[in-house]
Amino acid sequence: MGGQEIQGADQESAEEAEEGEVGAWTRCRSSCPGVGCAGVAPGNLRRQRADRCGRRVDDAPPSETRAWVVATSAPVRPGTRLARLWSNESRGCWPVRAPRWPPPRVVPLQLANAEWLLHRCRHCGRWACELRALRELMEGEAVTVPWAGHIRGIGADAEAYEVAFDGTSLRLRGVRCAGAGVAIWKTTGGGRPRLIARVWLALPEGTTALMAEAHACRLAMQTLGGLGAEIRTARVMGDNPIIINHCGNSRNTRDPEVAEVMDRALTCLAQAGWTLRWSWIDRRANAVAHDTAKVGARRARALYDDPVGPRQGRV
Repeated sequence: MGGQEIQGADQESAEEAEEGEVGAWTRCRSSCPGVGCAGVAPGNLRRQRADRCGRRVDDAPPSETRAWVVATSAPVRPGTRLARLWSNESRGCWPVRAPRWPPPRVVPLQLANAEWLLHRCRHCGRWACELRALRELMEGEAVTVPWAGHIRGIGADAEAYEVAFDGTSLRLRGVRCAGAGVAIWKTTGGGRPRLIARVWLALPEGTTALMAEAHACRLAMQTLGGLGAEIRTARVMGDNPIIINHCGNSRNTRDPEVAEVMDRALTCLAQAGWTLRWSWIDRRANAVAHDTAKVGARRARALYDDPVGPRQGRV
């Protein structure tokens, strides 16, 4: 054989040995004559809407209900090679331009239907990463794996908490009202994330949609800071790129009022030792937080009719 195959605990050992070296995975093949690099890259996968393969369920975190997942383009047998990637290092970032499907989702071993296998060519020294089916897969079935430590950003890099927020501005019975919603999931023991909190904020004063998003972001950080967690790492997700870019320090918003709503909460979390990773997600993947924000908007309409007068309320 022209390559070395690494599985299970050996994969983790190889990753730890080269912890400081991170490359990039690609589908481009070289002219190496080695067995590990030979063969045509298969094309058994495609990008597919998540709701077409049963991935959209109630109270599921955005990482499990993202708009697009990788699925099979035809029925395959056990042991079939679904995809193949190459890199100069055993760990690397997911290809940006190709393939045009996301990395398979990491699940517990008993739920996985495929696995990653690493090979190293003895001729050119490059790493080949193969995705093989563990059982028979039907056409259009979502592909999942039990391990993906060689791909940065998923698997071993997952945060202890997943936080999703959303703000909405609605006209209810002739009155413009807004609401903010937050949903928090906790990951324990490598299992499926568990929904631990849903929080809404009523904004009956008729604020804009962007300001509602800012209040939702602040509410998410305040709720996260009040958990008293020992492991203070979280992935914070929203469907508004202006808010995500501002909080992630990639591009500050030009509206000082919007920035003022969030900046103090950001500072408090940083002083408390929290490490946050900000991610933009598709609106369809943010359904739980969006539904929670609608509860806040409806409560805002009820507060508007209160004889005492409009006021903000939170549960």
